[in-house]
Amino acid sequence: MASLPRPLLLLTSQTMTITLPSLRRLACQELRERLSEGRLTVIDVREPMEFAGGHIPGSRNIPLSRLGSAELPEGPMVLVCQSGRRSSRGLAELARRGHPQPLVELEGGLGAWQKAGLPLQRQARAPWPLMRQVQIIAAAWCCWAWC
Repeated sequence: MASLPRPLLLLTSQTMTITLPSLRRLACQELRERLSEGRLTVIDVREPMEFAGGHIPGSRNIPLSRLGSAELPEGPMVLVCQSGRRSSRGLAELARRGHPQPLVELEGGLGAWQKAGLPLQRQARAPWPLMRQVQIIAAAWCCWAWC
């Protein structure tokens, strides 16, 4: 049985026309290509501490909790989080509010970006992720309890 071509949705902004998948998701390599062309803005919806620990170069941090009230850039945007769960929620919220600009999310989130070996930008002296801090404290407590 022959497969049908993937449907595409033509989205426009004031200065350009781009074609994005109708599923509203971009693969990592496709996002990398579009970033190099300067054709869209990446919005990282994770919390500032997570963002400081590593993010896609050039992305802006607008946490999910502030996404609905934040001033967003003009033009096409890609929402990103660690796994894709928060970016999907953000995408749904902006679409529900009738956001006028093209919106997509990164398929697989930042985890997929890292797995693909793509670059991350880290802020100097960024705090460790909360889970890593818990692991260190738990290990120290176990060592103390056994000694």
